[in-house]
Amino acid sequence: MLWVEDLKASIKHRNLGEHSPFENKDEYFRQFTALSHLAEKIIDGIGMFQDLECNMMKNMLLDLDQERSDGRVLLAKFWSPFMKQEHYYFTETPAFLKHLGALDDTNPQRPSVIVPNIVYARSNCLASSSGFHSVCCVNQCGALMEALERGIAHPVASPGLIAELVADLPSQTVAVPRNLSGSLRRKLDLIAAQHGGHVPLHGKMFALWMHHAFPYECPLPRASGAEAPLTHDEWSERFNADSVATEEEMQRYVVLANSTTDAASPHELNEAAMMWSEEEELVTDLDMEELGSSKQEGHQRVWALLCFLRFLAMASAGFATITIFWDSLRSSVSLFSPRHGSGKSLCSLPRWLGEAGGNGATKSHFV
Repeated sequence: MLWVEDLKASIKHRNLGEHSPFENKDEYFRQFTALSHLAEKIIDGIGMFQDLECNMMKNMLLDLDQERSDGRVLLAKFWSPFMKQEHYYFTETPAFLKHLGALDDTNPQRPSVIVPNIVYARSNCLASSSGFHSVCCVNQCGALMEALERGIAHPVASPGLIAELVADLPSQTVAVPRNLSGSLRRKLDLIAAQHGGHVPLHGKMFALWMHHAFPYECPLPRASGAEAPLTHDEWSERFNADSVATEEEMQRYVVLANSTTDAASPHELNEAAMMWSEEEELVTDLDMEELGSSKQEGHQRVWALLCFLRFLAMASAGFATITIFWDSLRSSVSLFSPRHGSGKSLCSLPRWLGEAGGNGATKSHFV
């Protein structure tokens, strides 16, 4: 409400010259034009305003499990702020988290919550039941993909080019420049091995690789054919079950996690230990041989153009150097050329070097 009031004040100030200073300001937004303008501004700006809360939620999750670097938080720690009555954000049941694609239960003794998947989940969207639009957290992986698409400008790319671009691609949790791990490089090669040495940018495997490279910004891709995620209300209505975990359920998982505390060593909480799948699914059908050959031909044309421009530049520089040398040589010759009416010079030069002609003294210049 404070944000809306501030937005109303800014609109009034911007349109100050269009209204009488004696007009009742409380009735300003009772006009249809003014009220529709306010509604448009709210719709345009509420997403970025709501994203402030999304970033706050993300930072809370990062603080819950700081020893990890795989984009996950232990489920028992995920519930801990609610159990301590610090806030009421993270209360979802394991079944609901699994439905959202936000639960990593590869280790059933220590299930974890995938940070970007829960932050971007539809359950965190506003106005999702209106039927017109919803306001959800901004997917930060979209900006990273746009940067890669601009740098590559092609549907496919070589593993080396992708690694070079990603090494200089920053995010909220990744500083640059960085050296990609051997695990990330090997996974790029695995993708390329399935596609004739090229990595398709818009496929399930590359989306999974981006989750490995940016585990706190890029979500784990959902399984093919998975049901569209539901909101809390839709879940309760369909399954007649609450999407919020009970305190008994939370406590049971806390006891389970505490009993297996020593089971997870630090090297099991990094990128190399994250789940990997070679199940591929492309957005569109791609002819890898044609794309690879066209890209190679494009590189060859660019290389030929660069070689021609380099040769042209070297030829121009050489011609300029010869011209300057020739002018300098002629100037030097003119100094030793005999004047008309005088005897033959003791150091006369051959005629092909150019003797001064005409009446009067020869003109000299120096370069």
